[in-house]
Amino acid sequence: MNKKLLFIAVILGLSIPALADPSIRLGLYHNDFAVLRPDTSAFAHLTKAQRLFAFRLYKVAWDGDPILYLQNHPQALRIRRLLQTLVDYNQGVEKSIIKALVDYLAYIVLNHGNYDHRTGRKVIPNYLTAVMLRQAMEHAMQAGARLDFIPGADAKAKFDYMFPYIFDPRYQPRLVVTKPGTDVVKQSAVGIYESGMSTKDIDALPMTDRHCEICRFVRSNGVVQAQRFGVNGAYAKYARLMRQDLEQSFLFCPDQAQKQVIKDLIDFLGSGDEDTYKQAWSDWVKSEPAVDFVVGPVEQLKDPRGTVGFYEGAVWERRPARTVKGLQDNAKYFESRMPWDKKFMNPNPGMPTAVAADCILGTGEMGPVPWDGFNLPNYQDIRAKDGSKDVMFLNLMLATAPGERRSTVHEFYLRPYRRAVLRYGARAQKLFIYLHEIIGHGSGRPDPALKQSPVKLLGPLYLPLEEGRADLVALYQVFDPAISSIAGIHPREMKPLSRTMLVQYLTNAMIMERRLSGGQAVDALFRAKLMILNYLTGKSDSGVELERHGRDYFVAVTDFDKARRSVGKLLARVQRIEGSADVKAAQDLLNKYGTYYNKDIKTNMTARARRIHLPRQHAFIFPDMKPVIDNGTLDDVQLVYPDFLDLLFRGYRGNQAPAWLKSMLGPNGEQIFSLPSE
Repeated sequence: MNKKLLFIAVILGLSIPALADPSIRLGLYHNDFAVLRPDTSAFAHLTKAQRLFAFRLYKVAWDGDPILYLQNHPQALRIRRLLQTLVDYNQGVEKSIIKALVDYLAYIVLNHGNYDHRTGRKVIPNYLTAVMLRQAMEHAMQAGARLDFIPGADAKAKFDYMFPYIFDPRYQPRLVVTKPGTDVVKQSAVGIYESGMSTKDIDALPMTDRHCEICRFVRSNGVVQAQRFGVNGAYAKYARLMRQDLEQSFLFCPDQAQKQVIKDLIDFLGSGDEDTYKQAWSDWVKSEPAVDFVVGPVEQLKDPRGTVGFYEGAVWERRPARTVKGLQDNAKYFESRMPWDKKFMNPNPGMPTAVAADCILGTGEMGPVPWDGFNLPNYQDIRAKDGSKDVMFLNLMLATAPGERRSTVHEFYLRPYRRAVLRYGARAQKLFIYLHEIIGHGSGRPDPALKQSPVKLLGPLYLPLEEGRADLVALYQVFDPAISSIAGIHPREMKPLSRTMLVQYLTNAMIMERRLSGGQAVDALFRAKLMILNYLTGKSDSGVELERHGRDYFVAVTDFDKARRSVGKLLARVQRIEGSADVKAAQDLLNKYGTYYNKDIKTNMTARARRIHLPRQHAFIFPDMKPVIDNGTLDDVQLVYPDFLDLLFRGYRGNQAPAWLKSMLGPNGEQIFSLPSE
């Protein structure tokens, strides 16, 4: 039940200073990814001890990064290695082949595999053809490349083995399948379940294995088993590296409470014991260090059963934020004004420790396509006992490519809203995220009469409900007059700002539809936003309409008072369904509003986004940490942003792209990834 902030998609608002490189754009229309470099300048203001500690954490976070490839798909890491090897051994072949290989490699690296990181749609190469790949494999093997990591006796056999995973859109088309009535384990391509397993196989396991959050499921002598994360279990090769570098981190850690977290993680990796991992989270919630981190199996969004955590690594530094503290201090006030039944009122709202931060590094689920922040841990018993921690990354959540914001406003917003969105969009977006995390996820509770956690009872239905609930809380509470003083916003500005938040949210949800495929939304975050958009625009008395001007669709809020009441009605409904774990009502609500999208809207959004080169999502090039050596001793650490091509070759021969490749394409692949001039 990882409660996510608004993911990196179309974000409208003033950009926090970022070292953006507008030349790095991926996609046939240059609108799949915009690649940015986040502002990490505050790192220099940490103490030397804190910087040296961060360097050790940086190594741990990268140690585990390959795990996400393996969890995403059994062939994901193999595909990355194949492409890196083919580029390295194909110097001198046709430039078009090199460019096609590098372009596809970029998608594999940014998505941690051959499926879109957010939508779960299979990624088919833009330019690389089967003929090109076969030719490149033959040339590489003749040049001495060893492709023994791919089954097959010769280039043809190896090519035949890889073909369906790369080129066939009908073979394993979706990373995750959650359609009711299907065997979600058997139909999903995700790598945490060995091929051929079914939901029935998993349900036959003991309860502790079935609900294990740190496992992958394998067959041993024909018997399905839950293999736990650790040096003697799942992903052992990478767990050993993580454990070694965590031991070094312990020695450099300047915070005593945080040392206990590290010790717990070291013990967990050694034993594979989930209770020890949960203890690490318990201690993490209680710690308040200047430099903080997470490493390990965390996100559950890609498990079709909503149980297993996927690898995530992040390192960040805290930043002061007045609004964060104000919202947390007033959590009880907001809880008292929620539109739901008293039995769902949380007696201790705002339990999360809210932290504003700058993300220094993200790996796995946190990079190169990161979350804007998160609310952790996912374990419900830890959250109930010790609370949770909200971390909001200020240097990520409003970062945009140059020119993106203004062109988006003029393309997708009705004229009456444009000036307000340009003026208030940044603050509205920032406030939305604060409200979503602190008040949204920190509010409400299950029905006290419920015997089990809603997470287990609702299964994969829980996440879209919870994300939608937190979004609705933000959209509902922003209209409360108390927000003005708490957030330090002049009363005269609260009305246009709160209205901007609602219009901006609904417009972003509509633009999001261009990223959906297969007739329905699968990702929990997409389902949540689609549910809210479809509910509000589908009711005649909601105060919200979809207007059509020619072929183009726009969101129009005709009555903001009605719109807030409609938001409140849906919020109360979602809280009741989630709080009582009403499976049928959850299925009915999500099937009606949060599953199917309007294909005409998708077509229109896609065409307009292409027209202005609006990226579907942002990716980030996080800096490398370079040791400063003095007389043979580690003295300090510097941050250095790698070239984009070097990022694509991480994990291969010194983490650097071949020099000849940079000379041919430019250090950042400018000859492939340049945004065309108007």
